[in-house]
Amino acid sequence: MNPAVNAKIEAILQRARPEVRDELASHLATCAFDDPSDSGLNALVAQSLLLGQDASATDRSDKAVATEASLARLGDRLESTTWTVAHFKLGNLMLACVLSFGLGAGGVAFAFKMWGPTLSSLFSLPRATDARLTILSSEGAVLRVQSKEGTTYVWLEGSIEAREGQSKTGVSYLYFRP
Repeated sequence: MNPAVNAKIEAILQRARPEVRDELASHLATCAFDDPSDSGLNALVAQSLLLGQDASATDRSDKAVATEASLARLGDRLESTTWTVAHFKLGNLMLACVLSFGLGAGGVAFAFKMWGPTLSSLFSLPRATDARLTILSSEGAVLRVQSKEGTTYVWLEGSIEAREGQSKTGVSYLYFRP
């Protein structure tokens, strides 16, 4: 075995209670540690140091001594801090997702509102059909619109004629007959 490993094992055994020292030596020999920087061996050394401390002592040669109660409080503080940090990170992540989705959807809606015809042609979206034009088309008529010299001309082509009428309340209206 490595001399540094042997020194650490001896330190552990010296701090152990006499009634369990032989059994502990046998278990440590079975582990066959070969590196003094082995994390398992160093954890055992730290544990033996903590167990060997006097629980009622709070100060030994001007150095603070960790007691079981102070270690428990430290663990509780670490758990609380970890939960708080995780909660804040999760909250920030959720806020970022909501804002990104809202801004993205709002931006797309605004773009289609402002530049609808241009964007619909870019994405090959079909135009919405007008029920009135569909009815005219089913009767064999086509609505034509032409702008010339500041005047807009609207007319029907096909086998349909436009007529006018007036309701009982006096409202004038236009209707088409095939």
